[in-house]
Amino acid sequence: PGFIPPHNIQGWCNVERGYESVSGRSDLIVIQIEDDMMAPLIPRGSQVLVDRSDVGEESNQIYLVRQPHKSDTAIRRVFINDDEPDRELIFANDNPNYKKPKIFRLKYDYHGDMSRALLGRAIWLRKPVPKG
Repeated sequence: PGFIPPHNIQGWCNVERGYESVSGRSDLIVIQIEDDMMAPLIPRGSQVLVDRSDVGEESNQIYLVRQPHKSDTAIRRVFINDDEPDRELIFANDNPNYKKPKIFRLKYDYHGDMSRALLGRAIWLRKPVPKG
């Protein structure tokens, strides 16, 4: 279900349900990070557990997002500006080496449907061990 094409599913991941951040959640997917746009918090090679039922629309949280008119998804920090007549969604990279954030309008770009923009909140992270 949702906007993630089945052909993008590459495998399964076992997650210990005893973690407080995971307990009681059931609509979970793991995203493998292939770039360093969210580094240093989420470096390349990390796995991010996303709760697809958690789209609480909280600003300054990390979500699995989809840009308008695209099927690709990405992990981004999202800021929500309710001061505008059309809610502004700002998809930002944590890594300062990448270009400015992308700004979208909820009504104009997503037909007023937040579930088309925010596909789930990141709740857990597994990072690779740095080579030393």
